[in-house]
Amino acid sequence: MTLLCKLCVSAEKFRRNELANKFMDDIQDTELLTVKQLRFIYENTRKRSQLRRYGIIVQMYKATCGDQSFKSISVRAKASRGTNAAIDKLQQKYEALFYPAVGHDADPRVRSKHRFFRFCFFHTHAEGEECHKRGGEDNETARRAK
Repeated sequence: MTLLCKLCVSAEKFRRNELANKFMDDIQDTELLTVKQLRFIYENTRKRSQLRRYGIIVQMYKATCGDQSFKSISVRAKASRGTNAAIDKLQQKYEALFYPAVGHDADPRVRSKHRFFRFCFFHTHAEGEECHKRGGEDNETARRAK
């Protein structure tokens, strides 16, 4: 388990949004989470965790667009027990991003205002809170994800 992942889990647990968002940015910049990390995240975060959402989307990306060794393994089969319903729900919500025609455009590590994963897609912002990344440009996306 990486220190960044543990710090992000703690920041989310104590609802320190700005800190959790910064850790989330660092995780997106440096890591494609592993199944082991995803299990840790599910065991230690609340249902609507942005880190959970990122972890599931990363596994979907790896299974379809990224690391070739993941192609034949479903995300559901790799996840820990008791999370299948949550994983199924997220897979249904985001599966269109991972059709072959979409390709690498669905990389959850890449953020811009012109891509699906915008600057604040994996952030949590309180009402009126400005994002440290883009001056609040995409706060509506983060609020809807709560």
